[in-house]
Amino acid sequence: MELKSIPNAVKAIEGRSVTGIASVFGNVDEQADRIWPGAYQKTISERRTKFRHLWNHDFFSPPIASIDGIKEVGREDLPPSVLSAAPEAMGGLQVTRTYLATPRGDEVLQGIKAGAITEMSVGLDPVRFDFSEVEGTRTRELRELRLYDTSDVLWGANDATAAMKSGALEALLKQLEAYLAQLTKAGARHSAKDTDMLNAIHRMAVDLGATQCKGIATGSGDEGVEEEAEKTEKGQRRAGAEITVPPLTLSSLKSELDLLELSLSIF
Repeated sequence: MELKSIPNAVKAIEGRSVTGIASVFGNVDEQADRIWPGAYQKTISERRTKFRHLWNHDFFSPPIASIDGIKEVGREDLPPSVLSAAPEAMGGLQVTRTYLATPRGDEVLQGIKAGAITEMSVGLDPVRFDFSEVEGTRTRELRELRLYDTSDVLWGANDATAAMKSGALEALLKQLEAYLAQLTKAGARHSAKDTDMLNAIHRMAVDLGATQCKGIATGSGDEGVEEEAEKTEKGQRRAGAEITVPPLTLSSLKSELDLLELSLSIF
């Protein structure tokens, strides 16, 4: 899953309801990506009830708000702060959410009202894209996206993004280590949920390895290396899809954690 963030995205605040722009169309961001209008239409029509609004993309904590409305809007509906940051913007993904009366929900809402939290982000997977040359830079033109979450975040899609990703992965490892400790106390019998967790850990490790491989290839400028990276990723995903899990044991989960930690250290 990829993360994309924008600054100063709040349009309106009414009580506990906040409307803002989570993603901008038409501008080339600092990751050399450009999202085009219509990129979210299919995922909104197919997965609207699956989206969650989180704090810093924390998938291991409950949502901080309920999403009341999500839609693509045109340039005329963008707040001045977004147009100032992205003058060439064609529109964006607008999200209206109501913050929950929970400690974290209250904390983030007050931060937004005080101007201490000013950025939003989306967690997504590219589905359809192509490449172009923009002012001498190879730019990925994102035509269709699969959305997972919208989040309030501390930092946006700039040099801080890598630090945010690393921090999120470190938090993930801590959560998995806590889960491992819980299984230690639980004894030898484990549920289907435990088996699903093991498969999820395996897939995360595979995805991290594929991301690292593709990142090295993209930075190298060597098309042959990039093609090899794509082959590697396909092979890894096939392995992930075909994995069969025997009755869960402490040692099998630990090996998956070790693999994930190795991928994190490389990433």
